[in-house]
Amino acid sequence: MGKITESAEEDVTSSPSSLGEALLFATVCIVGLPVEVHVKDGSVYSGIFHTASVVDKGYGVALKKARMIRKGTCNANEPNEDLIETLVVLPEDLVQVVAKGIMLSSSAAPSAASRGNE
Repeated sequence: MGKITESAEEDVTSSPSSLGEALLFATVCIVGLPVEVHVKDGSVYSGIFHTASVVDKGYGVALKKARMIRKGTCNANEPNEDLIETLVVLPEDLVQVVAKGIMLSSSAAPSAASRGNE
């Protein structure tokens, strides 16, 4: 009783770096896949996930072949039906990125042992 096993210790401790690694892993897995991006004004864009900018103060994304599928409260530069060749969503505007039907396998993620963090 009171003994922490190695597997329990990994479950209990979620350092910011491990959360950052999980975000990076998920980001790499969805490059080239169709996603929906929700922004602060309520707009939703659908497009192909192209790249992301992961910085201390946020997470911004770029979509290719994007289209607004729900109009928010702000006036956007593009009408609802136009295709946007490259859409950049800044960290301060991003609410969430939704990739539907994507399975992220934990077996594909680098383990703590393989990183030398035993």
